[in-house]
Amino acid sequence: AKLFSGGQGTEDDPFLISTEQDLLNLSAYTNGEDYQYFVGKSYLQTTAITLTTANFPPICASAEHGFTGHFDGNAKIIYDLNINRTVDNTGLFGCMNGGLIEDIHLNGSGSNYCTIKGTANVGAVVGRMTGGTIKDCGFGRTKVEGTGNCCGVIVGMMRGPGAKIEHSSIGGSCSATTTGTQIGGIVGKMETGSTVESCEVKACTITGSQRVGGVSGYIGGNSVINACTSGAKIVSTVTNAVAQAGGICGYMHQTTTSTDKTIVINCIYSQDISRSGATITMNSNYANYLYTGGLVGAAASCTNGTSNMLIVNSYSYPYTIKNNGSGNKGISGLLGGCNTANVQIINCYSPVIHTNFNLNGSAVSVKNYSNYAYIGSIVGYPKEGMTINGAYGRQTLRLYNTGISCNTSNLSSAISDPTIKNYHSVVYHNNFPKTVES
Repeated sequence: AKLFSGGQGTEDDPFLISTEQDLLNLSAYTNGEDYQYFVGKSYLQTTAITLTTANFPPICASAEHGFTGHFDGNAKIIYDLNINRTVDNTGLFGCMNGGLIEDIHLNGSGSNYCTIKGTANVGAVVGRMTGGTIKDCGFGRTKVEGTGNCCGVIVGMMRGPGAKIEHSSIGGSCSATTTGTQIGGIVGKMETGSTVESCEVKACTITGSQRVGGVSGYIGGNSVINACTSGAKIVSTVTNAVAQAGGICGYMHQTTTSTDKTIVINCIYSQDISRSGATITMNSNYANYLYTGGLVGAAASCTNGTSNMLIVNSYSYPYTIKNNGSGNKGISGLLGGCNTANVQIINCYSPVIHTNFNLNGSAVSVKNYSNYAYIGSIVGYPKEGMTINGAYGRQTLRLYNTGISCNTSNLSSAISDPTIKNYHSVVYHNNFPKTVES
């Protein structure tokens, strides 16, 4: 019997995906008894496909059946993908354990949206990614919704070593929402040596309870966000708990050995990208640890590391950073706050001034600026012993703790860390895939 519209499943002669039934067959085969024959094969989408299935069953729905092959979407749009599940690992592909997924483009036809709903680990392309590469993807009118942790427009949760998302673009009509934690414009959570590189998030809306970021909600475990931009509207909705929100990443965390590094480098969060906002809003009334930053909300580390989280060569110019809660606030144009000295800010810049901050519904004025705890153009709530080298902000850095090693006089300090040099050669570029928005 004919399995798909053509092909043998090899790299030279991939299975051809030309109809909705082909996609449904791929889902059935990768979730069936003979899944091992299909998960490692090659597939090529040959034409645009409009889906009519009310609740599309994810390809490779379980971790045991995770995709390891090659799916080339060939820049042919898949319209009206709708998935509604009450289990984890939800996306066009439920799980990916390796291989390559490239050139997938999702959009809604007419005024429709692609809508992907699940519990935890929810993404439009992959719910749970443990290895492999996703690249050259574009998204218009796509909504991702979760009721648990780890949600992102492209991937819910990614884990390495070697897992990578690159050269992909999220349109302004997209959104990601969860009632849980760890949500981002590209990925909800990235850890264990994973990378997001050369991706763009336009003026979409990212909403979650805690750890909310324009690119990733959470980054940790020797992972890297490199050469990414965001103009997203970011909202932390939790009202009575610790919360973190950032223009690029909500929460940086490093818990492994001192030789590992978690890095945000060559990134931009700016109202100039969205043209209509780039706002970060915090709503919690919790007493402590409410960190909001133009680049990173909060950074936390193990005690045995040394300077193992780095924010480098990056720029932030949010339209507004709002904190509507009444608890202690760490608010800044770059890093909201940290509970560790094991973080460095190198060669970063934020031109934010007092008018970019809004607390409890009121703009911060020059006269009352010093009355607000833990506000700074570079770091809102720094930690004694942390390093700020060659960073610049337009207003005086307000220091809560003493003993900060700080040089804010220039933007050209030498980069001596060999880990940073490896990434410094990767330059941000503008030739992102189209977001397929009409």
